[in-house]
Amino acid sequence: MKKKTKIILAIAAGIPACFLIVMTLYLVIMYEPDLEASFETGNPESDARVLIASSGSSFKQELIREIAAALQDSRIRVIPLGELEKVQPGEYNGILVMTSCEMYKIDSDAAGFLEKHAPGDNLALLITSGNGEWNTDKYGIDTVTGASEPEQKDRLIREAVARLKSFLE
Repeated sequence: MKKKTKIILAIAAGIPACFLIVMTLYLVIMYEPDLEASFETGNPESDARVLIASSGSSFKQELIREIAAALQDSRIRVIPLGELEKVQPGEYNGILVMTSCEMYKIDSDAAGFLEKHAPGDNLALLITSGNGEWNTDKYGIDTVTGASEPEQKDRLIREAVARLKSFLE
């Protein structure tokens, strides 16, 4: 085989390999992990029970900390979205499902839970999306939307806390 043909074949094989490497890195960097484990916080003696189900992005972790601090008089359970299938909504005064919109869809665990239980008198949804404008009325529940950006954090926390407090009244 001529040297020129070998070079062309090497380049032709290298382009898809480079593409796969770049796409793998993109998915690793952009993938939003689940919470590693569920936990409880707040007042364990309280009759006001709040559930927060979320993915594990650092932005959502900040939201969870701030929301839990604002509701510290309540008994708060935080779980990964994957545990929603075990949840009985009647056991909680308020439930906040925090998820992301990717490719115009929310997380499949969150969607499955909402399709089964929404609309509900104690359900709220917080969706983060690229520009923060994507919303859904599919589930017929209160929805808070925004981008995962520091300048939106306070508004998202304020609106999520207001919805959860309305369930506790």
